[in-house]
Amino acid sequence: MPNIQIRGSQIKTAAVEASNINLSGSFDFRAATGLQFLTKPEADKTTFPATTQFVHTIVSGSIVDGVQGGDGIAVNTGTSPDTISVDLATNGGLEISSAKLAVALDGSTLSLGAGGLSVGSAISNANIASDAAIAKSKLAALDITNSDINNSAAIAISKLAQSTISGKSLGTNLSDLTDGNGIADFSYNGGSGGVVAVQLDGSTLAVGASGLKIADDGVGSAQIADDAVGSAQIADNAVDNARIANGAVSIAKLAFQARQDVFTANGSTAAFALANQVAPEFENFVLVFVNGLLQSKVASSPSGQSEYTVSTAGSTTSVTFGANLTNGDAVEIRSLA
Repeated sequence: MPNIQIRGSQIKTAAVEASNINLSGSFDFRAATGLQFLTKPEADKTTFPATTQFVHTIVSGSIVDGVQGGDGIAVNTGTSPDTISVDLATNGGLEISSAKLAVALDGSTLSLGAGGLSVGSAISNANIASDAAIAKSKLAALDITNSDINNSAAIAISKLAQSTISGKSLGTNLSDLTDGNGIADFSYNGGSGGVVAVQLDGSTLAVGASGLKIADDGVGSAQIADDAVGSAQIADNAVDNARIANGAVSIAKLAFQARQDVFTANGSTAAFALANQVAPEFENFVLVFVNGLLQSKVASSPSGQSEYTVSTAGSTTSVTFGANLTNGDAVEIRSLA
């Protein structure tokens, strides 16, 4: 049969039906001769009406099979046209945001900036692995407290700074503590308990219920420095005769001294006031001389010009005769005041 070329204009409209087309066979269009396909843009569907189920695409001269999903691509053939979408795994860390594929973030531990993904600033204890090694520079000063250290934690001696040991959890490889300077002899190396006590001389100091104290009779002459005891340190009535050595008190230490009062009688006066007050215990030492003769002291009710009494009213001590002395009599009164 000679080759026949049928042009489109020679085929009557709607003359070719589906029953006229053998869809069960295969045909290699690349090897075909005598056939001519006129192509149109994809958007121009006038050649293939929408009611036609025979839709094909010519790529490199061959008919391409239908599209199917795979490797994260899902194809939904139940839509018209078919829908191709990304097949997201549940909790896979990806999401569709604003019709674009994006990384799903929890909003605290991870954040997205202009440079890409970064670790957020809200890292908590739950985000740090139990065996993670945290550098010293990441720890705030004095942030580790006793409650943060496990009771069973083993801290090597090499990790402890000098003068940081306190408490009783000490090993037996410590240097011995030694006594001295007022501490009684004892031994201690950290392996067992030791008792530290103050060493006393046995006489001047003693240990009481509240601590150290001066022992009874512990302060002697050797413990008192020269000029250490003043009047403020001596209690009232603390110094009696037994405490004063014989001959230790001089006239200058006495609060009284010998006094002399001299008068000339005017004939109308029987009482004479002394310049200094006489203490009651010294009234018997008041001696009165009239014209050189010693007169008699009586306790009360003196008689005549030869007897007198001594009395003190307020701060004034007076000598009173039983009668007015004669005008011109020389009166001398001696006293301790």
